[in-house]
Amino acid sequence: MTTHRIYINVHRVQRSFGGPEEGGWWYDTGLPVKSIQTRVCNCDLPVYDHTSYDFETGDPIRIRRLDIGFYFREDGRLNHDPDCTLLEVMESVAARFDGHKDEFYRQRDGDDSELMLGEALSSGEIRVSIDTKPARAYPDYRPYYS
Repeated sequence: MTTHRIYINVHRVQRSFGGPEEGGWWYDTGLPVKSIQTRVCNCDLPVYDHTSYDFETGDPIRIRRLDIGFYFREDGRLNHDPDCTLLEVMESVAARFDGHKDEFYRQRDGDDSELMLGEALSSGEIRVSIDTKPARAYPDYRPYYS
């Protein structure tokens, strides 16, 4: 088993306007709401460790992501230390945000203005995830149409 420092991250995720190309396109933006550092966890969850590059400077960036898709083995058993309470903690954090509603902003009468790039039209939904690093805003750079 491998030892990982695990964070339970809560993000407010909104769909933001990317641009008018091909009828308009949208992308997800995430704003961190909360990040809870859990105890060190012994598990067999794979961590993807690869290098990407900064969009503006071209500098290499190390990316480490926990693949929670493998939380359960094919036989239904946990790929995890049996004493780990990660799932229970994650479920209790998610329960705190159960009543949250993604509310859409109403356009005012007579407002026929064009959407601005990056503009979101709702308050966003809450997403709870686990990762090997604390929550941070994403994406790092606004995507562009190409």
